[in-house]
Amino acid sequence: MRVFASGSALAAAAVLSAASCLARDMGSSNPATHQMRRRPRSELLDLVARQAQAPAQVPATDELQQQIMQQAQTDPIGAARQADSLQGVWGNTQGGGNLPFTLISGDSESDPFGPNNQYSWNRNVDWVPNANANPAGDDAQNTQGWTGLPDVVGFQLNRTWEVVPGATQPFYISAGWQDRASTIKRAVITMPGKPRDSWKYSQLVRIALNVTVTNFQQYGLTNFDDVIVIGPAWLNQFDQEYGASRPTDLIFHGSQWQSGGYSRSPNLTRSITTYDVLDAFTDWLFDQKQFPALTSVAFAGHSMGGQAVQRYALLKKTKAYDRNIHYWIGNPGSWAWLSDSRTFPTSNCSATFDEWQYGLGGNQTKVTKYARKDVIANRQDVVDRFKTRNVHYGLGLLDNGAGDTHCEAITQGGNHLNRGNQFVLAYENNGGFPSTHTVDYVPNATHQDYSMISWNFTLQRLFTDGIQTRQPALTDLRNPGDKNKTTGAVPNPPPRAFATPIHKIVAYALLGGSVAGTALAFFILPFLFSNNTSTWEQEQWEAESKRKLL
Repeated sequence: MRVFASGSALAAAAVLSAASCLARDMGSSNPATHQMRRRPRSELLDLVARQAQAPAQVPATDELQQQIMQQAQTDPIGAARQADSLQGVWGNTQGGGNLPFTLISGDSESDPFGPNNQYSWNRNVDWVPNANANPAGDDAQNTQGWTGLPDVVGFQLNRTWEVVPGATQPFYISAGWQDRASTIKRAVITMPGKPRDSWKYSQLVRIALNVTVTNFQQYGLTNFDDVIVIGPAWLNQFDQEYGASRPTDLIFHGSQWQSGGYSRSPNLTRSITTYDVLDAFTDWLFDQKQFPALTSVAFAGHSMGGQAVQRYALLKKTKAYDRNIHYWIGNPGSWAWLSDSRTFPTSNCSATFDEWQYGLGGNQTKVTKYARKDVIANRQDVVDRFKTRNVHYGLGLLDNGAGDTHCEAITQGGNHLNRGNQFVLAYENNGGFPSTHTVDYVPNATHQDYSMISWNFTLQRLFTDGIQTRQPALTDLRNPGDKNKTTGAVPNPPPRAFATPIHKIVAYALLGGSVAGTALAFFILPFLFSNNTSTWEQEQWEAESKRKLL
């Protein structure tokens, strides 16, 4: 019998042989390589597997990027495979190296006042510079907190909205919204980036809204006032320390706002999570007494904001209005994976690679308490529910920045684009790409916020998809972890231990005897006790009664 090996198998065998020889030869002559010889065989096999399946690397030409962008509209999995073949993407953990070409030369930070932030075809729309916020330190990522929340052109800062009594969540909202609440059709809730700069992203989305109404009326949006923009201002312990928060403001730890972290302040009977806050926003917006014309809500996030949107979309509790919510996820640094399979596994974090916030497995007690019971009860139901939602992925075709550098993120891919591609490709072995999801690749864009937000396809996802009609309410509002609803009713429950034939006979006999005995007693009693019909007894009773009335 002759056995034929595939080309990939031969390549894997060759790599394994070379690795084994190299380790043996170098280890025998160089003590410094003894660690290499002690490397687990499973890790070497993982390395071999990755080498065997690595796609051929090709330059990211304009023509190829345009091809990938178009292919994604009908064949997202095929487009993701193509995008993974671009030079500097597959398994590249070094980051950087890919620069934008001539579409947008920088991002909203590098040219805060100039029109160069707009695509050339959108430069007829005014650019609004970022608000002047004051960080407490010089750290570019502002790990030291903000000293205050700045005023933003075109927005009101609401600091009195109570999520629960005694706990307020600050947020930016389009100015004058109260005057047009009865005609608003769409709300876009935008997440900040890692520095919690909610004012910046609120303004970027507002500028993109103006672009849509001015230049893309064919998408179906002609009135700027039909849409409001909301930007929750997540605050952490550093903002509390340096003065940005007020006593009743909800405070979350570090960057845990993006993964459903729970509140640390104010002191509540029961802490609430950032996902509870987002639920409160949608409950308010879909209340037809407040916004009678509202048809839909979109969540938007880029970078860490994209992580927040993806993770919330995955775990969000079922609500009647869920068909009318859209989620736009732009260039996240890492993902909450839907299965325990990874293309880049490593023994360095084999016990934690699939734990929340990177997945739904491992130690499931680490899942945000908002949805912990759901995940523990039925992880697959959580995934299946996510696959029915309106989820839109936006990926820059030159974004090979490292992003999240934790080991758990590296198992998902080497960089932003690689991880996004792998997330899409994973659907191939997980029931196929969902019909309610979309993938939009943005040519010549790196990790640029406004380039992604103002891209033509993104404008549709944020502002016009689903804006014309409110979809019917869901009727099945169960969540996997709801009490007594995890398995449903048993159609034919098995007989109990006491439900045997002999027990049934005894039970029926006792019941029958009790009924017969009661009937017999009522039949005999009149014969045992005669009526008081004697005249003298009646006269004596009447006389006694009259004395009692005196």
